[in-house]
Amino acid sequence: MRILHLLRNTPGNLFYQVLSSQRGQHQLTIVLFPEADLGEAEPPAQILELAPRKKARLRPRLHPRINSRELLDLIFKHERVFCW
Repeated sequence: MRILHLLRNTPGNLFYQVLSSQRGQHQLTIVLFPEADLGEAEPPAQILELAPRKKARLRPRLHPRINSRELLDLIFKHERVFCW
């Protein structure tokens, strides 16, 4: 099953517990909103960054960026979507 996680904020322990229970059996994708930060952790999933609005301050790019249209496509291509 394809599972999409949308992170608007820095994740807590529950996020990592859910990921660890899903990682072996499912295809995981994580989209980081501009205000989200994974810190040092690198979850076992494809990680994408939502491009910030033009007026927002850009941070260093660590993962491939997507726009709002691509985010909408991802939502419809995944069977489950978790919003954090």
